[in-house]
Amino acid sequence: MRLVRWASRGLANCLTQNCTFVYANSDPVIGRANVAAASQNFLKHLADIKHHLLNVWAFEDVVASQLSVTYTRKDGWTLTIPAVTIWKLLDMLIDEYRIYVDISPPFER
Repeated sequence: MRLVRWASRGLANCLTQNCTFVYANSDPVIGRANVAAASQNFLKHLADIKHHLLNVWAFEDVVASQLSVTYTRKDGWTLTIPAVTIWKLLDMLIDEYRIYVDISPPFER
């Protein structure tokens, strides 16, 4: 439940109204409310998710980060995989949010 609340409130508060969100190889999701709903739907399939920030680079209106993400499924199985995020900012909010990660391993078993 904690994950779903964060997805709807925490993430949405950081996004522009008409933002674009692309997760892995999924189609783009447009709009703050749609991104929050898509995040809620994804997180319902997990027991927990943790991010470990490894590197961050910022230049002008772009922030890129390298991280490892630990997914815990509802059956208790855990896997840590690498990821990269790219944020394009507009008025200090995220206007374009891209996450590059191979999402298949946590859902293969």
